[in-house]
Amino acid sequence: MQLKDREPVPATEDPIIYIGHRFQQDAKSGKIKVSKKWHAAYSHQGQRLHEPLKTTNKMAAQRAAHVIHQRLQRGEERHVQRRVGWQEMFDPYIAFLRSKGRAGKTIEKYKVVLTDFIDFAKRRKRLHPDTVNAQDFWAFNELMMQQRKCKPRAGMPKTGLHGKTRGDRLTIIKQWFKFATVKTKPPMLAVNPIVGEEIEEAESSPQPCFTPEQVSVLLENACKDHERVIFAVFSYLGLRFGEVRDLEWSDFDFKQGDHGWVTIQRGGSSGRTKGKTNRRIPVNPSLRQILDEVPGPREGRMFSQRPSKKYPNGGRPLNGDKLLKSLKRLCKRCKFPNPEQYKIHTFRHAFASMLARNNVAYKQALGWMGHKDSDILNLYIKLFDPDAEKAMKTLVYSPSNTAV
Repeated sequence: MQLKDREPVPATEDPIIYIGHRFQQDAKSGKIKVSKKWHAAYSHQGQRLHEPLKTTNKMAAQRAAHVIHQRLQRGEERHVQRRVGWQEMFDPYIAFLRSKGRAGKTIEKYKVVLTDFIDFAKRRKRLHPDTVNAQDFWAFNELMMQQRKCKPRAGMPKTGLHGKTRGDRLTIIKQWFKFATVKTKPPMLAVNPIVGEEIEEAESSPQPCFTPEQVSVLLENACKDHERVIFAVFSYLGLRFGEVRDLEWSDFDFKQGDHGWVTIQRGGSSGRTKGKTNRRIPVNPSLRQILDEVPGPREGRMFSQRPSKKYPNGGRPLNGDKLLKSLKRLCKRCKFPNPEQYKIHTFRHAFASMLARNNVAYKQALGWMGHKDSDILNLYIKLFDPDAEKAMKTLVYSPSNTAV
């Protein structure tokens, strides 16, 4: 490290301690300035090291340098914090996520968020991670409040990212800085500048949910030999799209119990479920009746994309985009209000709602849905208006027979 007014400290040998003033880049202007405080520089065991002396007084700096020399003479090691760059902190964290078995899509999401934050920090002249402060952290949040994932359609408000999306991204940044402060050995950062910043939990946006009557209409009007069976599995098992896509006939044991059981063991990353654990769900009698009507061999993948001109033999895995388009066309044909609002995941919402309205035990519902956290399940569970009205009618304030 270059020092201005660099000079050796008398009576320091093996190693010789040099003191001087450090060149620093101003965070606001980007100009190179010379620090007022003294720094020490020396070579030890083949490494060039430096330490801040935290004083502007030359004699005090020389005394501090002698303390360093005496410590080295005694063989006492001291970790000297080395300033790391953004990329130097980015690459090990991504490697850490991979070592933890994070899904590829999750890692890509982390890359995008952290890259956006790095670019934002550099525009604010924060050229190293240790120059970031809490003001930068919340300024990034303010920037996200003005952003959109896509161009707003006509009539849509030009608002920024949803609070939950912003909260998720801020959490990723906090996890990154915690990794650099706690997980790395030695720590990349001596101090975590945003450790004390609390992120308020945002309320989730209202999600569409099929009523029992709507599910019945969908199954009645869906294509009998394709969509009806797929949508029935979504409706009666509450699975995610990937779990239905990767479902195999061998996952069903129709000889067990009254109507059979199914084991959900694929659909997420690395050939596992999203929660990394298998779960077993009993087969509903209505679903069993629909499955019994499925023609053809019962081996391999349960569902595949329908044959087309390009692929006349079919056999391709289900395509989420094409299935979603089919669902929206079906909702429109069934004259549902605002048919464009519905998603494949809406079946999962409806399944969770049915569990709640039929008083299925909470722990049982968590197991069937594949959730460990009850807070996540709360996002799905809803009461339909007729149920809410029925519950409200049970509240009766009867007049007392005793006069007061």
